[in-house]
Amino acid sequence: MFEKVDMEGKTNPDGTLALTISFTESTWQSADRFRCINVGLMAQSKPIEMDPDMTDKEKLEYYKNQEKDYKRRIERARPCLLPMQVHREVLQMLREQGKVSARLLQKIRDRVQKWYHDEGYACAQVVNFGNLNTKEVVCEVVEGDITQLVIQFQDKLGNVVEGNTQLPVVRRELPRQLRQGNVFNIEAGKQALRNINSLALFSNIEVNPRPDEKNEGGIVVEIKLKELDQKSAEVSTEWNIVPGRGGRPTLASFQPGGTVSFEHRNLKGLNRSILGSLTTSNYLNPQDDLAFKLEYVHPYLDGVYNPRNRTFRASCFNSRKLSPVFTGGPGVDEVPPIWVDRAGVKANITENFTRQSKFTYGLVMEEITTRDESSHISANGQRVLPSGGICADGPPTTLSGTGVDRMAFLQANITRDNTKFLNGAIVGERNVFQVDQGLGIGSKFPFFNRHQLTLTRFLQLRQVEEGAARSRD
Repeated sequence: MFEKVDMEGKTNPDGTLALTISFTESTWQSADRFRCINVGLMAQSKPIEMDPDMTDKEKLEYYKNQEKDYKRRIERARPCLLPMQVHREVLQMLREQGKVSARLLQKIRDRVQKWYHDEGYACAQVVNFGNLNTKEVVCEVVEGDITQLVIQFQDKLGNVVEGNTQLPVVRRELPRQLRQGNVFNIEAGKQALRNINSLALFSNIEVNPRPDEKNEGGIVVEIKLKELDQKSAEVSTEWNIVPGRGGRPTLASFQPGGTVSFEHRNLKGLNRSILGSLTTSNYLNPQDDLAFKLEYVHPYLDGVYNPRNRTFRASCFNSRKLSPVFTGGPGVDEVPPIWVDRAGVKANITENFTRQSKFTYGLVMEEITTRDESSHISANGQRVLPSGGICADGPPTTLSGTGVDRMAFLQANITRDNTKFLNGAIVGERNVFQVDQGLGIGSKFPFFNRHQLTLTRFLQLRQVEEGAARSRD
């Protein structure tokens, strides 16, 4: 950086020492061109030392050979990612400065590295400047080319083990920019972290770049994964609490309710799973309101190597809900409630276009039963007589008129979702269109069409810049 540095010391009358440091900064002839090259993965050239006893002719030949070697090096190098805007800024620096100095080269280095780091290329660095005695300044950059991608499975203690998950399941979630031959970008690493986390197969995920010891200038991307337990079960209990005497909380009943759930995930290492749940308000006598669901999920329906992302789901279910139809309405006496039990099977295929937009289509076969408060089948709506009795002379509760309907219908829905989080707030829009089409199979040949369109808009009340710490009203 300096051609000459002198230091002079003088003793002051008060006994202190005064130091004067003078230096001559290294300078080269002015340049009007600028080039940036990527020298990553290229062998660093070792300059041949010049013999001080060389003649002028030998020195001239030495300089010519050096220039030829460097030109060949430039030709073999790849162009860097630096945009033209930064090129123009550097050219403006060269024009304003005149001669090329060590201080100017330091400014150019800082500007080039700032662009790389701002764009997420955290491993990029300027390693050298060449052609300093010509009209063109060459900036040599090691951008951080990915030479290897390593996926490791670890146990709870951090030891490397053989994982249950098949590697193609993880690899298909990695963005293209994180593959071998690309320049490492920290945003691509974060995207890989989010994608792998969405599999819900791992308790801990790490994406770490490290220098490649075998290839100078290369980057090895290590992905370390800790798998969740394949089998899990959970039991939750609950008691209802009501106000007692004096307002003190009291148990409504000693009979506990709750949910029993189990899951067997990642079957055959292909992210297939079986999960089920049982819910009741009375563990001691669960027949009254037992609700269950058993589901099998089969992702990568077209194969784990196929980019098409389709998932098959099959489930059997039972649920009970209070009918919103058989009610007294405003200004009318309350009527006995009607409960609707649904039990059946469902099979569908979901095709994901993006992380949030998808298309689902499938078949539903179910049995619908209407019941009164005593869990007896109720074919008609009920009303309370003045005498206090109950009369079941209301409209029929099912299509067949028997209180039990069986039907099969097709179901499809398409979701277009481009919402995103902007500084903690959701912005964007979400559109959902759903269609249920009866097939005429079941009680009274049910042939029907039911469709629903839902449009959701998240309105931005304040103008917020993405990534900014503050917002503007």
